[in-house]
Amino acid sequence: MKKVVVFGVGQYLKRVIMRDMLAEYDIIAFCDNDKNKWGSTYNGVEIIAPQNLMDYQFDEILLCTKKYNLEIKEQLVKLYAIPIDKIITIAIPENKYEAELDFWKVRYQEEKLEFKNDFYKDFMLSIAEESSDEFWKNKIVADFGCGPRGSLKWTNTPTMKIGIDVLVPEYLKKFGDNMITHEMVYVTSSEQYIPLPDESVDVLVTTNALDHVRDLESMCKELIRILKHNGTLLASFNINEPKTETVPYTLTVSLLEDMLLKYFNISTYRLAYADEKDAYLNVKNNRLIEKIEEDRRGVLWVRATKNQNYYFK
Repeated sequence: MKKVVVFGVGQYLKRVIMRDMLAEYDIIAFCDNDKNKWGSTYNGVEIIAPQNLMDYQFDEILLCTKKYNLEIKEQLVKLYAIPIDKIITIAIPENKYEAELDFWKVRYQEEKLEFKNDFYKDFMLSIAEESSDEFWKNKIVADFGCGPRGSLKWTNTPTMKIGIDVLVPEYLKKFGDNMITHEMVYVTSSEQYIPLPDESVDVLVTTNALDHVRDLESMCKELIRILKHNGTLLASFNINEPKTETVPYTLTVSLLEDMLLKYFNISTYRLAYADEKDAYLNVKNNRLIEKIEEDRRGVLWVRATKNQNYYFK
């Protein structure tokens, strides 16, 4: 078994470990450029500073980072004279679904095998501009792109609470013990269709999900189709978010208006720049803008009613 030092102690490493990609190695140390991590341990193994690498006897250094891979490789070669053939990049085979599932696996472990979901109450009521959940009492409420966290567990007033997500079968395999406590009906969507009848939902919620779909036009049509005439849309959209393996679309205000919002009567429309630490801080505090610059990330909160004269076929 090769003796290795793993460089990079962050979210990427957590995903690598979740996939058992380090099982064949003997990890003698972790290493990171963040001095705040030096001297602590990860999985019982010490995290060292890069300048201490030569105090260890190892066969290889495994790079567990994606964003800074080239920079770290250059650092190790130039500053610490590590032979290039001893630096191995651990690359996760990426596809959209695997990356999204990895995200939730990490969160599940961090939250001690029980997803936290209390924060959804304030989040959804803020989007709706309501003080309580009485506004959807005795209604059928659905959350599109819900994930496995139990986004509607907090509310007891709806007649039915539906979670819609393309990865529901995979979520149930990994987190089923927790999900069955959510008091929700989880429905598996495809990238083109939502298996619910026409006009079957009274209130449709979607929070930061539409930029994750592969077929935006089809999904927008399906959201319109399943929502009743005069039904309510509550939505939070990430604006100008860069594309990644899990975010195939960069949503813009004009794209959303053309694909979705033009079919609704808008009740509230709140656009703000995304705060670096708390993305929703500006919109929650009503520090709103009329237009957003193309190179800046933003948040759009919308409450709207489906136009009763519009029916998608």
